[in-house]
Amino acid sequence: MAGSTARAAAEIVGVQPNTAIRFFMRLRPLLASKLPSYQLCGEKGSG
Repeated sequence: MAGSTARAAAEIVGVQPNTAIRFFMRLRPLLASKLPSYQLCGEKGSG
């Protein structure tokens, strides 16, 4: 789901938007810690 928003991903996989947002919020810092060149961007705290 590279490049998609949590809400768009939620619609595609059939889960509630809040579930996808929570998952994305946990996944992004994990990715950033594993990939030094990965920069976090986007909306913060919307939902």
